[in-house]
Amino acid sequence: APCVYNAANEEAAEAFVSRDADAARQIVRRVAPAAVRSVSRRVLSDPELKTDAEAYVRTWSRILKDHAASGDGPAVLNRLASDGGRAFLLLDAAVGDLS
Repeated sequence: APCVYNAANEEAAEAFVSRDADAARQIVRRVAPAAVRSVSRRVLSDPELKTDAEAYVRTWSRILKDHAASGDGPAVLNRLASDGGRAFLLLDAAVGDLS
């Protein structure tokens, strides 16, 4: 599975804490461009997967925004460093590619 490296996680966490989701997506696209393209193609070809991916991204975005709004940067980083957080980063970058 593609890995979004820890330094990129930290950069993405800082972007989310700053409420700049676009910057976080660009970081992921820079670190894992082939993975983002692959996930984008898969999501685009499977409407059910696209629906699930969008719901997952919405849920994670809400959680991260809540942590960021309370100024809890370490919680954002911890979330993004988890397997679920790395999946979120990749899906968010891929779903964003489709819009």
